[in-house]
Amino acid sequence: MAEAINKVLGLSIGQLSVGKILWAVLVFVICLLATKALLKILNRAIERTQIERTLRAFIRAASKAVLLFLSVVITLGTIGIPVTSLVALFSVAGVAASLAIQGALSNLASGIQLLSSRPFKVGDYIDTGGVSGTACEIGLVHTRLVTVDNKVIFVPNSTITSNIITNYSANEVRRIDLRIGASYNDATETVKKALLTAASRIQHVDDPAPPLAAIDSFADSSIVYLLRLWVKTDIYWDEYFKLNEYVRQEFAAFGVSIPYGQLDVHLVPAKETAPKNTEE
Repeated sequence: MAEAINKVLGLSIGQLSVGKILWAVLVFVICLLATKALLKILNRAIERTQIERTLRAFIRAASKAVLLFLSVVITLGTIGIPVTSLVALFSVAGVAASLAIQGALSNLASGIQLLSSRPFKVGDYIDTGGVSGTACEIGLVHTRLVTVDNKVIFVPNSTITSNIITNYSANEVRRIDLRIGASYNDATETVKKALLTAASRIQHVDDPAPPLAAIDSFADSSIVYLLRLWVKTDIYWDEYFKLNEYVRQEFAAFGVSIPYGQLDVHLVPAKETAPKNTEE
């Protein structure tokens, strides 16, 4: 029996024996089982982190591809196929492919950077690279923004990471800075009282600071006042527009006028000149 088995294993298919082929199959199966176990461990580790879903999927796919490639290399090595040339071939092919898709790889690297550093998340309103909108999707290649007028903008991730990112939704509260001119004839305390009354009519918060009304600057036709207060970020624009309406109403109630641009013109009478003496 043993002699028959050895005889079968000694059979050759080309330059490969049946024994080597069976051994390679066994090694490949073991590698697949090890790959499956390692991927399970990796998935458990990823689930414990705060990594974005898109980056999680990329890490899983990249890890699986690398482990499968190693399994193939190990399997080929067991049957005597030189893997050095194969690895070199894949390396050259990888360099050529990276040069051909350099822009896409730049966006991919930027996408990984965005998903790992998390300067903003889905649902945040951001400004970057000259465009503004709510982030609806953060992909590995591009980020999808929806503007306030419901336009969809696809921004390459490399553009985002190479520009300043302003995240308006990062904190729970935002500050409203409203500047408005009042007449020089209106008492300062009256104007400030009208502004603070208007501020009290909206849903403001006193943390980190209560509403503030003060003189900001002196313009040609008016005194510019500053009204500063904090509101919840998710209702910022609603309260901002309400505040403008309330300021106008309170100015009317307190008798404060908002002057138009004006120019005082002073007429200077011409100097009388002595009549010329025509007599010689």
